[in-house]
Parts: sequence; C-alpha cells; structure tokens
Amino acid sequence: MAISLAYGKGLGYDGDLYLINPRHEEINGFRCHASLDDLPVTPDAAVVGVTAQTLVLNDRDLPVGYMLSLGNQAGVDICDGIDVALDDPRVSAVGLYIEGLDDVSAFEVVARRAIEKGVPLVVYKAGVSEKGAAAIRSHTASLAGEDRFFDALFARHGVIRTPSLPALIETLKLLTVSGPPPGPGLGVLTVSGADCSIVNDVAERHGVTLPPPDPERSVALDGYLGGLGKAVNPYDFSVGTWRDPEAQMRCFSDFAKAGFDSVMLMSSYPLHSPWSSLQNWDHGVDALIAAKRETCIHASYAVSLVETIPDYARALDRGRGHAIAGARGGHGVLCARKPLPRAAS
Repeated sequence: MAISLAYGKGLGYDGDLYLINPRHEEINGFRCHASLDDLPVTPDAAVVGVTAQTLVLNDRDLPVGYMLSLGNQAGVDICDGIDVALDDPRVSAVGLYIEGLDDVSAFEVVARRAIEKGVPLVVYKAGVSEKGAAAIRSHTASLAGEDRFFDALFARHGVIRTPSLPALIETLKLLTVSGPPPGPGLGVLTVSGADCSIVNDVAERHGVTLPPPDPERSVALDGYLGGLGKAVNPYDFSVGTWRDPEAQMRCFSDFAKAGFDSVMLMSSYPLHSPWSSLQNWDHGVDALIAAKRETCIHASYAVSLVETIPDYARALDRGRGHAIAGARGGHGVLCARKPLPRAAS
C-alpha cells in the first residue's frame, strides 16, 4: 500500500484518499480507518491491496485473475470458488489445489459447467500417500479418499491432473497463453537425445500422443540431420542445424507442417555461459515463433531445467508477443498437451 501511495503522489494525484487498515493509525502521512463504516463519505472507487511480496506467481509470468484460499471450507467451498471464476468471461483456466472433496456431486456439476464454457480445470491433488492423507486429516479434517477414485473422477470430467505444484503453474500458463491444443498429436523439437528419451517416457505416462511426422515432410526433415539418422518425433534438430539460424528457420517450418496438431520446443539454457553462447538457444525460440507466424500452429516453448534460464530470457515466456507460452520444468507439463473434452451437443 505504501508503494501505491508513493506512485499516486509522484503522478500528481490530488484527490481524496481514504485508507482502510485496522492495524495502523496512518501510512505515509495518510490517516487509516478501521473499516468502510468509518469513512466520512462514500468513495467513488475502491481498490483492494494485496501483499506484493507473496505473489510468487509473478516470477513465473502466469497471468492471475483470482487467488482464493478457502481453508476448511466451512462456509464457502471449492465449488463456490470455481463457480465465481467461471462467471468471469476473462478467466481462461482454473487451477486447483485439492486435498479432498466434501461434495463430489457439486464438483461434478461445476466440472461439467467448465467444459461447457471451454475453461479447463487443472488440479494438483495432495494426500496421495497414506501419511499424506493422515496429515490432511490432522490439519483440515478433510477425507482425502483413495487416489484411484480421484483419478477416475478427474478423467470422467476432463480435469487435468498435474504431478506437482510447479507443473500446475506451468500447465495453467500454457493453457492461458497458448490456449488448449486443438488435437491430440504433439510434435516435440529438442536439442538432445536425452530429452527425446525423457519426453517419450513422460508422454506415455500422461497419455500424450507423439505421432511420426508426415512422410512427405520426413524427407525434408531427414535432410537436416546430415545423414546421421531419420526424422522421428521427438526430433533432435541440433544434429544438423545448430549455430545455423537460417537452417533452423527452414527446419522448424517443415516440422510445423508435418501433420501435428501442436508443437513444443524443449531445451535448457546453459548456466553461466557467455552471451554469444546463449544466442544459440535464442535462435531456436526465434525459429519457433517464425513457424508459428507462418503456419498458425499451436506452439509452446519449455525449458527442462528451470535453474538455468537467464533473467533476460524470462521475456521469452510470452513468446515475444506471438501467443507462444513458455514453460519452466518442461517435462512436467506434457500433461497439458491433450485436447480438452467438449460439451455434449
């Protein structure tokens, strides 16, 4: 609040300001009132201030509309919160941390409503282990239930389940910035054979389809490998195009036209490398943006090692304005690459 007041003064605002803060008598020379009822007049506008230091999602570049912490849900439960979010047309995805559900039927109702509105629900469910469930009972008295029941419930209603809180955040970002994928076929570009292997494992675990490239485009994609292999999906483009941005542009264009519903570039910046070296990683993102612009394909970019991304590259999280989401911890967000269920007609 002090920062907001300083900005207001600096910009020359000379209107009346009334602060509501029961813990302080004044802030920056402004008198504080304990409640709205204590104000001498009815204000023309009201602004709710939140603690900026706690908004860790800003560092992940996740556009946040609402943040609701419902505690034991004695009066307002998670389904009420989902309903409120779905009433707002600006909301494009809803993220949930769930320990248990007191009213499964009510959850099914709001899940169906989310499908009808085309707003994906993304969940991280805690209490999977026996000890985790016991901990939940001790601090919220919620019954976590058997995990397989939640798996079945989420699968039935198209709820995306993520394996961790970081994956929850990055999945929400992908769905919000790039939108849900239009179909099941995902093409993945990587810069290492290890990433190819890991992507295959994680995709199978989450039921993500990695089809081979179209035969017509495979010939061109084979050419970028310099005779060292055949084009497959995931595709290691670094074999023949590394340090050659023009070749990467052509390669990514051919890959985007190879019959996939969406494409993802997965790479990791090297830690503490000189600027000239980092530019090689930037070239891949530039090529992805160019392919997106040319083909209008659903595209995203992911770094597999969060710790190595340099500060300047955080801007890449928004694809430099071309609706390409950037994800940190890329392998964990493959669960977001399946198309969402559609409402029954």
